[in-house]
Amino acid sequence: MRTIMILGLVIAIVLVIASFFYPKVNKIVVNNNEHYSSEEIMDLANIHIGRPFFWITTWTSNALIKDPWIKEASIFKRWPNTVSISVLERKPILTNGLQNYAIDGTILSNVSPEQQKALIQLDGWGESKLDEVIKLVNLFDDYEIEKISYLPSGLTVKLAAIEVYTPSVQMLKIHWGGFLSQVGKYSHSYIYPWGVSGQNE
Repeated sequence: MRTIMILGLVIAIVLVIASFFYPKVNKIVVNNNEHYSSEEIMDLANIHIGRPFFWITTWTSNALIKDPWIKEASIFKRWPNTVSISVLERKPILTNGLQNYAIDGTILSNVSPEQQKALIQLDGWGESKLDEVIKLVNLFDDYEIEKISYLPSGLTVKLAAIEVYTPSVQMLKIHWGGFLSQVGKYSHSYIYPWGVSGQNE
């Protein structure tokens, strides 16, 4: 019995050593990447031509999975030597000039000043209202948002067609119908607990 155990251990060691030499990756396919180049995705995943095929695991590719720009990542190995990497990248949607945010609030670095100009501009003071700001971005998904500002008293959203002030996202949702009735009529809309007021300025 002991001899069989020793033999099994020796075989296992030989197989592990052999797996370092064969098979090896000779083809890598990267799909759906926009922000990162294919080479950068491969570097983050720690997958390169010549890497031992069996030594590619979720653990060895952890840097790709944890990168803020990567929302989802899938790595498929096709015997005997091909690896396919598919990613779903986050996209910056908000910026305060210093930090850039994806729609789920994740902070994304390496956004150029030119890219920042195309993002929704965010400013404000007091306690952060990022959670509410993100809810506003989703709420106004069908509108062209230019800027969102916040103060302790509430939030202001500047759309291409109208600017709206609301004490909270919840209050805006309550009076959503009233707000919609003012789009195209007024340049400014004000949400209050008792209703909606419009004004041209």
